[in-house]
Amino acid sequence: MMKNNMVTLVSKQSSRNPGEHSQRKTNLNSYTSDTKDIKEEQLAVDDVGSKIKLSSFGQKRLFSSINISADKWLLTLDEHSMAKLGNPPSLSDGLDRKTELDLRYLGCEIIQSGAILLRIPQVAAATAQILYQRFYYQRSFVRHHFEYTVMACLLLASKIEEAPRRPRDVINVFHRLEHLHGKRNESKK
Repeated sequence: MMKNNMVTLVSKQSSRNPGEHSQRKTNLNSYTSDTKDIKEEQLAVDDVGSKIKLSSFGQKRLFSSINISADKWLLTLDEHSMAKLGNPPSLSDGLDRKTELDLRYLGCEIIQSGAILLRIPQVAAATAQILYQRFYYQRSFVRHHFEYTVMACLLLASKIEEAPRRPRDVINVFHRLEHLHGKRNESKK
């Protein structure tokens, strides 16, 4: 029997009165509301997806896959890797060699200062500096801000060398370094 989206089920009970029937009602509204919720969620996801800006290379980001091929990060002694070492991506983006070397040196200095303030072992600081240098032989200083890269390298190195620090601690230390550096520049004026 079907009345107003309600189903009446008639079943025999194995009770003392075999002639009695019990009736159960099952609500179909819960099923239809579940499908409506799924459709609404899908519309919300599509709406958010339409608002995501395209990357600088004109491609939509793919979060469903990860590319871990070694050619993205491995530097060997073959000709292709040697060419990358001789001509880093920053130079092809218009940055002159002196500025690039200064940014490399400054990044390593900041990593060292941050490691001291975080009380991280020297091995972890050296690992962070290596990660920093290797990253910028693959990526450009023009496209990736070195301040964020410095923080990320120090955080990652602390975890690699088993002296982990919380991300909040790393951010606080670099905020302090930024503040000290700003005061130092003001006093020179």
